Amino acid sequence: MKKGRGSYTSQKIADALFALMGEKAFMNITVTELVNRAGVGRATFYRNFNTTRDVLDFAMEEAISDLTEIGKPIIESKEERVWRDFLFRYIYFLGRSKGNVLNIRSENVSIILNDFSEKMQKIRDQILPKTNIEKYNLSAKLSVINGVLLVWNENGME
Repeated sequence: MKKGRGSYTSQKIADALFALMGEKAFMNITVTELVNRAGVGRATFYRNFNTTRDVLDFAMEEAISDLTEIGKPIIESKEERVWRDFLFRYIYFLGRSKGNVLNIRSENVSIILNDFSEKMQKIRDQILPKTNIEKYNLSAKLSVINGVLLVWNENGME
């Protein structure tokens, strides 16, 4: 992916990708369709991204960045209150994402969830605590987060 991470134009292209993912399989979405839906030129697309896959990666990285920012306190804290606060904010985050995700065709949801899980695994590997008890605690917390995401998806994001 090229520069432009977080820019209005990049987000506009990502929004167009999610809209198209509601209509057809991700693998069948072309750059031409993306630029037409986003209302930008091809040169603008290629200034920000190389491929449609880069757009999906950008959107996932933005979501992961938001989620990581929300989740930082639970990694360092042993207080139950902090954990409950994080879960509340996480569920709010999912609710905010509902509009984009609900419109996505089922074959595309699996691509997104797999990408999301892989990126979360990389984050977990970067922040892995030193002691075994800390590793188990972090693993349990991340399992709860992943479980909430899966149940949320299974229940129509309600």
